[in-house]
Amino acid sequence: MFSKNILLLFCVVCFVEKCCSTDKWRENLEKHHDNGDGLIDAVELQKLIFQKCKGFVTVRLADIYIPFINLNGSNQITFAEFERMAPLINVLSEREKSEANDDVNGNKTISVKQARDVLWRVFYGLFENRKEISEVFKIFGLNEEDPIERETFEEIEETLKSTRKLNETHTLFCYLDKDKNKVLSAEEVSTAIIEKYDINRDNKIDFTEFVSYCHRPGAGEQVFIIQFGKSHITREELNDFLFREFKTRLTVYDLDEIDPSSKNNISYQDFKKWLNKI
Repeated sequence: MFSKNILLLFCVVCFVEKCCSTDKWRENLEKHHDNGDGLIDAVELQKLIFQKCKGFVTVRLADIYIPFINLNGSNQITFAEFERMAPLINVLSEREKSEANDDVNGNKTISVKQARDVLWRVFYGLFENRKEISEVFKIFGLNEEDPIERETFEEIEETLKSTRKLNETHTLFCYLDKDKNKVLSAEEVSTAIIEKYDINRDNKIDFTEFVSYCHRPGAGEQVFIIQFGKSHITREELNDFLFREFKTRLTVYDLDEIDPSSKNNISYQDFKKWLNKI
């Protein structure tokens, strides 16, 4: 549902786990880099993220994200460019406690086949196909024939929630990037948005800046109050804002889910509660 991605702008994110420092990352890169050419490709990036921060992206997604980091069209990044990935690493390092899964709850183990089916259903859209899920098992050190302990499967689910969160943010960014040049300009978002998102003051919003702003602690409620100048808004004000800033509107169904009592008095917490349901 695209409306969920739009409303990520208002979502509060608390960093539970943080990645290591920039200097430590540079040391890790040099230690684990395969060929010593000073460049990191998608396969190496996937391994490094997991080894040091327990985050996960598929090789396909890593290959998609890299050009948004280096902005030069290359499918590799340098050490210096890697440092700009800190906002992405922070998101991938976040952990939310998984709720009990009916497919696993009460069982000590789950088969790889069953786990693949559950992950395909729960994280539908994150993986290109079922085969791609094998990358998760491989990076967690699991064989296709071995049963998976319940605690390990819950850890996989918690990890993939962060993977999905970053992917949804990227989906939103690409939606806003109408000319597909991997930055957001004043023609694509309002000047007010750029003033709030632009960290390096180049009058553009790149993907790392977008991720950093969307996922900083307390960002959701701050954006809500800044944008509307008050803590509660009407359905019309919400849709007017979304159309003015992002050229999209919520459906009546979405609005009814956010405002089930039809009081037409929507708060940030109403958004948050709705986001947690979908």
